Amino acid sequence: MKTSPPAAAIALAALYARDPQALEQTFDHMTNRSLERLDGWLQEDYNVPRNDQYFRLVAQAIARRMAHKSLHKYKNISPPEVVEAALKFHRLPKSLQAELGAKYGGDSQPTSWFLALERFKELASGDPSELWKLVMRAQ
Repeated sequence: MKTSPPAAAIALAALYARDPQALEQTFDHMTNRSLERLDGWLQEDYNVPRNDQYFRLVAQAIARRMAHKSLHKYKNISPPEVVEAALKFHRLPKSLQAELGAKYGGDSQPTSWFLALERFKELASGDPSELWKLVMRAQ
């Protein structure tokens, strides 16, 4: 059975259709002021109820925007070697290492973002959609 999309998703799509530039600018600068502006649009213009689903959807929208910006930067600005080095340099917190190791298996717990991403790529078997699902669930 197909369920209807949450009100916040519909409102975000409507906001994007109405003024894509304003919404992009809001996502470009994730400050308290930007988040308050986004929340204000969703509350005042669309009367979206604030509940767990609302906050989850807004957080996912922000995470997706950040991921797409990173991919764009990776593709157009930074050579793959630089991005790979950065992912290898930044170590995961011990608690996240343990959580990802237990949740996604593998030969050992991932100690860096690079190793975690490599494990996700293995599990996704080349399917970009599955890779994004794994990345989003890891947060």
